[in-house]
Amino acid sequence: MKMDLFRALKHTSLYYARAAMGMVIRPLKLRLAITNRCNSRCRMCSVWKLEGKQAEELTVEEYERTFSRSRGFLSRVRHVSLTGGEPLLRDDVADVVRVVHRHFPNASLNLNTNGFLTRRLLDLAATLADEGIAVTYNVSLDAFDEIHDRMRGVPRAAKMALDSINGLRELKEQGKKLKVNINCMIMDENAAACEEVYDFCRGHRLDFNPIMPVFGELYKNEDLTFSMSDKARARLTRLFEKMVRDSDGRQMSFAVVLDQILGRPREFRCWAGRIILLIEENGDVYPNGGCPRDWVLGNLRSFDYGLEKLFSSDQAREVLRRVRRCRRCRLPCETLTTLKYPEALHAYLKTRRTRAAQRRSTKRGAR
Repeated sequence: MKMDLFRALKHTSLYYARAAMGMVIRPLKLRLAITNRCNSRCRMCSVWKLEGKQAEELTVEEYERTFSRSRGFLSRVRHVSLTGGEPLLRDDVADVVRVVHRHFPNASLNLNTNGFLTRRLLDLAATLADEGIAVTYNVSLDAFDEIHDRMRGVPRAAKMALDSINGLRELKEQGKKLKVNINCMIMDENAAACEEVYDFCRGHRLDFNPIMPVFGELYKNEDLTFSMSDKARARLTRLFEKMVRDSDGRQMSFAVVLDQILGRPREFRCWAGRIILLIEENGDVYPNGGCPRDWVLGNLRSFDYGLEKLFSSDQAREVLRRVRRCRRCRLPCETLTTLKYPEALHAYLKTRRTRAAQRRSTKRGAR
């Protein structure tokens, strides 16, 4: 435990010292929204309402140019996430993955998908695994029945997602080097189904990634609103308290979502735009997907594909000033990276408090 505290202090103090001295903080994670085209009709996302323009998407060559010209700036990247829209709608998605892997061979790589294009997904997974490229596939599953269909706005959505999940599991059992995670939205509609999805993940040794609706550029949904009934909130609170207990308080994502369910404010600083970047399909660069649409740092094509040049612009500096003061969202991609590195001390203390509270609760129950 003392070693955990030492590491947390070290991580946090180093990041705060670099920030105080005005040093460049190189990103640890890249999110690449490689297309705005989508075959879902999700209630919590409005990307599908747009006319996704294939002609505006960054080409494989443009990704190659960006990574080559920003080699120093991106030298610390440890995670790359491909998202959309639906990434599998790009015919050259395998080539995009290959470029990413070539430039970041030691980084973990994941691909987010709704799982509707099962055959294409399984062919991609098998091909990349045979080439020695390990990918984690995050498949969306909010329930096992028509609840998922309604949330995703597509008939048979649950069946298609499950076919993809089970197909990926079979590939893994055959010895293919890949991982399968489940992305589960946490909303009023599926409050009763979340526990079933969680139990399914535990039973099949799949990571359960809970996600509360987030509003911002990546989802084009800033005009939408969602509410949660008291009944759903109480049910989800009990579930996530159980999940925190099951993980002995170490699964920080469960504790973070529990805070969101209970309406607790974000207590830690935002490091989006410094430890994480979002590159949209058209080359626009944002600190993260939960940022407002006018918080664009710049466009890669306007800066000859050089991220360091882009970040030195007045526009980028002004947006980053706004980000540092922001407590708007808690997207897992930024939150968990932030809590592992610059806010590691906060995460350590929160974990200690959570575990202590669970022990007190257990003792009271024993009496």
